[in-house]
Amino acid sequence: MLRKIGLSNFKGWRELDIDLAPITLLFGVNSSGKTALLQALLLLKQTANSFDPKQHINFGGGRRDYVDFGSYQDLVYGHDTSRPIGLSLSWGLSKALSIFERSMDDGETSYNLRAYKVRSIDYAVSWRLDKDIFIEKLGYVADLAGHAPHSVKVKHYKGDRYIIKAPQFFDAKAENQLTGFENVPEELETVDTPGSCYILPDEIIDKFGEYDPFSVWLFNREFENLMNNFLYLGPLRQYPKRYYQWTGERKSQVIEPDGADAMAALISAARDNKSLQEDVAKWLKQFGLVDDFSIKSTDVRERFYEVIVKIDDNKSALVDAGFGVSQVLPVIAMLLSAPPGSIVLLEQPELHLHPNAQSALADLMLH
Repeated sequence: MLRKIGLSNFKGWRELDIDLAPITLLFGVNSSGKTALLQALLLLKQTANSFDPKQHINFGGGRRDYVDFGSYQDLVYGHDTSRPIGLSLSWGLSKALSIFERSMDDGETSYNLRAYKVRSIDYAVSWRLDKDIFIEKLGYVADLAGHAPHSVKVKHYKGDRYIIKAPQFFDAKAENQLTGFENVPEELETVDTPGSCYILPDEIIDKFGEYDPFSVWLFNREFENLMNNFLYLGPLRQYPKRYYQWTGERKSQVIEPDGADAMAALISAARDNKSLQEDVAKWLKQFGLVDDFSIKSTDVRERFYEVIVKIDDNKSALVDAGFGVSQVLPVIAMLLSAPPGSIVLLEQPELHLHPNAQSALADLMLH
């Protein structure tokens, strides 16, 4: 579960540090910075998903990207390119990480497996612009239940070299947050530039392996797991169609940001004898939007489908029904099909809904 998010010089936010709950709703007037919180997470996700594993920040604009941020100047607070842009996250883990510690016994190296229950991981990154964009700082702290936190941090030194605050167990009171970057001593050895905004240099293992040779890839892996858990549905869902074509692709657990493939997910689930279509129909009825909902094939080869809704005694195609039905349908499908552990990011989920239906949507979120 995502527990905290922090922003620094990100779009309209000079500084922000906010705690998150299992269900967090953001309210505010237009252009008050609500969307920026979601976009910060999408920036990390699209950077982690970039084809270039060394890309420090992916401003977007590509077909696979979620948000187009333009340039550093467009993104940074006040368009002041002398400022660093910073993001921080804290998230809880559902299962323990295994930390390997190296020890010496009569001159020979051995590894002792110690498994800790990690309550959360803190992550922080900041970027600067100096001709090119570079990572200024990058670090992780694992909060280990019953033990002092475990920390790995790197800070830009010069060129492509970074100073290491070596991975080790620190004092719990002093190192329970991602602080201490300013106190990294410059006499330590340096390592090569990090990969992307989250991948710590492999050189840390080579240079400081006596502390914990595997924590680097553990942090990298858990960050990737977190990014994979993000599911996003934007504020503008695709207009409904009269007919939908089945391509054979299984989409039962994926809804894209514009909701365009929500029907593909429903068709796929029905062909796999899953109950997603029935569950969506149940909630649409509970919302008070329809009296019946079904998806039926229109040809013997079952390649084309139409969505039929019944309102009172009238049956019609989805495209001929009220716009609110088609706009909330991807929301319902995403919430019901999201894999366990998913973090669902929704913009304007209540769009075009009557207050009674909005209340039912809240019930679904709590379901």
